[in-house]
Amino acid sequence: NNLLRAHLPQYPTVKFLQCVRLLELKSEWYSLEEHLEGKWTKFNNIFGDVERQPWGEEETRFFDVSAAFSHFGFLHSDHQHTVLDIQGVGTSYTDPAIVSRQQLKYGYTDTGYNGLQSFFQKHVCSPVCKAL
Repeated sequence: NNLLRAHLPQYPTVKFLQCVRLLELKSEWYSLEEHLEGKWTKFNNIFGDVERQPWGEEETRFFDVSAAFSHFGFLHSDHQHTVLDIQGVGTSYTDPAIVSRQQLKYGYTDTGYNGLQSFFQKHVCSPVCKAL
């Protein structure tokens, strides 16, 4: 967020929802998050698929930030993992997944090298990526 604010102040910063309550039902644990108002978008998924649709200027900024977040995570981790399954409202994200070079390292949503490779085959660097 600091880099984004410093280089591209016209772009919104990223926020992940906080768990507001843990709930146990029949020996299963659930985390509850605050409610998000607005248009829900799944920007990418654990298989590297990237959402593409004709959007207005504001929505394009949301897409650019989400794609750059995944790209930057990969670079910042020395090419070991990133965050995919980016979804939420605007740049308020929920339920992300870490995807690493080693499949299942971070659980069943870690699609490994194939997920990373698929994301970067479809990823197009935006002005946000280039600024970071």
